[in-house]
Amino acid sequence: MVSALTLTPAYDICPQGRASNEASQAIRITGSNNLSQLKTCLTAAHNFLLSEAQAHAIFDRLTTAIKKHWNEVCEEAELSEIDRKLFWGGQFLNPFSTVVS
Repeated sequence: MVSALTLTPAYDICPQGRASNEASQAIRITGSNNLSQLKTCLTAAHNFLLSEAQAHAIFDRLTTAIKKHWNEVCEEAELSEIDRKLFWGGQFLNPFSTVVS
């Protein structure tokens, strides 16, 4: 029997406008922390049988993929230039969320 953790595909993606840069999840990620930050995920990595180095590697792969495919995905979604600018750095790769340390 193989034991592995898997994630449900993209069930919680909802790129809504924010009043501030801070973002949080409805469910606490670790302890009392529900902040949508990479550093929060690093703290919780061991709960998913990941080392800190593995978690960093995942962050790096995802960040690279988002940057690499951003324009292509925006074209496919037929996003206007205004929406692209609103989403980039707001909902996607927001400076608050990408804090690692």
